[in-house]
This record gives sequence, C-alpha cells and structure tokens, in this order.
Amino acid sequence: MGHRWQSQKTNLYLRRRGRPSGVRPAGGVVVDASCIPARRSSEVDGYFHGRVEWQGRDLATGEKLFSSLVYPQSTINIGESCAIIEALKRLHENGDTKTVVYSDSEIAINWVANGYHRSKLPMNEFTWEALDKMDELFAWLVEAAPMNTVRKWETRHWGENPADYGRK
Repeated sequence: MGHRWQSQKTNLYLRRRGRPSGVRPAGGVVVDASCIPARRSSEVDGYFHGRVEWQGRDLATGEKLFSSLVYPQSTINIGESCAIIEALKRLHENGDTKTVVYSDSEIAINWVANGYHRSKLPMNEFTWEALDKMDELFAWLVEAAPMNTVRKWETRHWGENPADYGRK
C-alpha cells in the first residue's frame, strides 16, 4: 500500500500547485461544502462547527452530480474533503481517470493529497455520522488510490466556485 499511495500522493500534490491562468477551466468536477454554524460554536466549544453538507457539479454544464445528506454537526474542512473524495470515488467507479476535480479549500486538498485528515472534531452523539462518513471515504481513498488530478479552484482568477451554496 505505502509505495503505490506515496507516488499517488506526490502526483496529487504536484499537479495542484500549477500557476492559475486567467482562463477559467472549461471542464471537470467542481465541489464545495457549506457549514451553517452553530450559535457561538467557536466561543463555547473552541472550534467552528455546525450543520454541514457538500455537493459536486459538472463544470461544463452546471449539472449537480451529487449532494450529501445534511450532517447535524461537523466542520467545513470535513465537508470539503468528503466532497473531493466523493467526486474522486464517482469518477473512479465510472473508469474516468482524466477528469480534474476542483475545490476551493486548500486544507481539504492537502488532507486528500496526504491520505489522512487533521480534524480535531470530537466524537459525540452529534458528530458521529459525519466522522463515520469521513473515515469511510478516507479508507476508500487510500485503498483505491484514484489517479484523477485535484486542483485548487482559483476564485480570484476564475470567479465564484460553481458548486458554492451562496450562503456567505
């Protein structure tokens, strides 16, 4: 497992570091997550959390390719990384190794490229569903080692992420 995944990890890392052009990509899958924060979550619990969901869209057509359940308590980074992995999984299941996946979350891209997450979200009766889903997706990622490129969506150059929920 180690050697095959290590080379894949390096490929993901190097391919996402290219300089963005001013030209918006014409194709690929773009993903995003939304976190509706719990009231005063940072003050009370010491971390930002809330209801989280994610989705993926076809960049060329705008068609929604998938969307998650709404998880009652999670973090935006968990949602963003799950969205990337879910896109990779769907492409892999269809035998597609060429389609690029775009995300506007540098943290989530790093988690996926490294094959593990750094979430400190505690397991409890509100978070277990999201944490279980994340563990399931990361286990698939390490086992399957998909070959698709993951790139940063450059909002400054290309405009808002088309998968964005528009809740800012």
